[in-house]
Amino acid sequence: MFYKQLFAFELFIEIGNVKNKNSVVGCALFDKTIKDSFPTDYEKALQLNIPGNMENIVCRFENLPSGDYAISVFNDENNNGELDTNLFGIPKEDWGVSNNIRHAMSSPTFEEAKVTIDNDNLKIRIDLGN
Repeated sequence: MFYKQLFAFELFIEIGNVKNKNSVVGCALFDKTIKDSFPTDYEKALQLNIPGNMENIVCRFENLPSGDYAISVFNDENNNGELDTNLFGIPKEDWGVSNNIRHAMSSPTFEEAKVTIDNDNLKIRIDLGN
């Protein structure tokens, strides 16, 4: 009973603007214990991969405790399991983060992209772009 109360929440992330339907959409969930890894150190995050050819792409994370999270999403167009970047580290594949934060010259921070799960399930939308 105690476990169920602590880990009872779900996070639903609707992914918008998926241009390449022959791809895989990767969703990475970061909590505050790994906030310094956000947004691109996917190995430390909880990950889901969804086929890009689905009509509605939703990443669903289950059994989450209440707390602060940030989500990083990318459209893996060549199915190599990573966000491809150019020589300067700028993504070549479409990407997005929670709160749809974008900066011209830097990555969004955990604090900017943070969403809070407190007493209910949470539904958000992330639009991909480059």
